[in-house]
Amino acid sequence: MIIYKFDADLAGSGKGGKIVVDSVSDPILSILQHKINAPLFSPEQIPSYKQGKIQANADIFNAGLPVTYLDLLVQVKVRANLVVPIILDQELNPTGLSELNGNSDGTETHKTGYKQLLYGLLIAHQCSRSRHWQTSEIDLLEKLSTQIGIAVQQGQLYHHLQRAEERYHGIVENAIEGIFQTTPEGRFLSVNPAMAKLFGYDSPAEIIAKIQNIATQIYVDPHRRAEFIKIIESRHAVFNFESLVYRKNGTTIWISENARAVRDANGKILYYEGTVSDITMRKLVQEALQFQREQTETLLLNILPQPIAQRLKQEESTIADHFEAVSVLFADLVGFTEFSSRKSPQELVQVLNRIFSGFDELADKHGLEKIK
Repeated sequence: MIIYKFDADLAGSGKGGKIVVDSVSDPILSILQHKINAPLFSPEQIPSYKQGKIQANADIFNAGLPVTYLDLLVQVKVRANLVVPIILDQELNPTGLSELNGNSDGTETHKTGYKQLLYGLLIAHQCSRSRHWQTSEIDLLEKLSTQIGIAVQQGQLYHHLQRAEERYHGIVENAIEGIFQTTPEGRFLSVNPAMAKLFGYDSPAEIIAKIQNIATQIYVDPHRRAEFIKIIESRHAVFNFESLVYRKNGTTIWISENARAVRDANGKILYYEGTVSDITMRKLVQEALQFQREQTETLLLNILPQPIAQRLKQEESTIADHFEAVSVLFADLVGFTEFSSRKSPQELVQVLNRIFSGFDELADKHGLEKIK
């Protein structure tokens, strides 16, 4: 008993295929993984195999087999054989079978919408003498070929899923941003290495084990977790959710989260998943810019009246106003040079502040516009 798997280029280049499974009474007759470098089957046989036609040869010398195939059977002492196609009904197209099929993608489409692929042949051998194959034997081998086709298809599906899972894990493990899954109760289900590093932990396993309550152990403001959940419940997702959080060593950083809820078929939340990025540097820059703006505005108000300062902030290039009545208050401090030489800079500034504050009080008392 053998399973013969077709190569892609059977119908043209003459390379054929190879035997991938065999079961023999004498190990010396095994031809497992034997590469067939010449076609065992003529191109005219392929369409009938694709249609599921079974070939029962009571005597190989009377079956009209290709010489190459006949020579191989003689070498392994085969006298009769029963050949059953292995057909795959599936959407996926295994690599290396396209030239055996009628469609451009290597498939034939059934009326039901499935795609039919000829994977290979299940062949039973009778050695030493000819054999008339019974109907029960043919039925049994046909059922076996069906089960083999299902097993091959499931194996291919598993392979594709495994590769997809490997690619997914590769993306997650090597991502620069933190990636997480958390329970509704507030524990981590999974995190990637970038997430663990972001929070100062040595590994994903460590942060999962040590964080029992995200609300109190991660967020500086424990109410942020409730706000996070509330937004997701109302909008189904949360974007750019900025929070101050604790790292493992107790220091704090700013993070931005994008996340969504994953639900079951009944709409119940199973877990939250999303990404985290460190925005601490951006926050520091924003705070520095805000402080600079406030300092500039304070300095401007110390020099100019507020209405004038406001107009300057609105980028008026030239400000020239007309006033019917203007009074100028001028103060000459006699002996100021000698006075200042006897005072420290701090003391001198305090004296000047008292004088200027007195002028400010007079201006406020009489409702005057101050130009400093």
